[in-house]
Amino acid sequence: MHTMTLGGREVPIKLPELESVRMDVHVELTATRNGHRVWAALVGLCWDGPRKPSADYARMRFDVLAYGGAVWDELIKRGVPADEVIAAGVRCWRLINGLPADRPLEDLGEQEQGQDLPAEVGAAVDFSSAGAPST
Repeated sequence: MHTMTLGGREVPIKLPELESVRMDVHVELTATRNGHRVWAALVGLCWDGPRKPSADYARMRFDVLAYGGAVWDELIKRGVPADEVIAAGVRCWRLINGLPADRPLEDLGEQEQGQDLPAEVGAAVDFSSAGAPST
């Protein structure tokens, strides 16, 4: 069983069963500059344990960014560090795509050959500028 660490706790991961959900996330990840929302959406979509964030993907009309924003806000209010949310989202993304889940986050900027990870994945994030990659 795979897990993600959030707020010092191990949370079980269950990968989304629907290909449409995976594609929704992939499209937003490659098209947005709001990566923190996509990573948080992945956390919510893959969460398989108690204390799952209260946002509902279907009620949010399958809007990855709106759903991810709601998950992000809830986890941050719970005291989960931003870097843990991002790392957990990256872990979920890697598992969905059949990649090694435990490779260090710093290695993501080098791109996984043939695995469709966008270049922004490894970019440093400046949270004071609304999550845009820092320059």
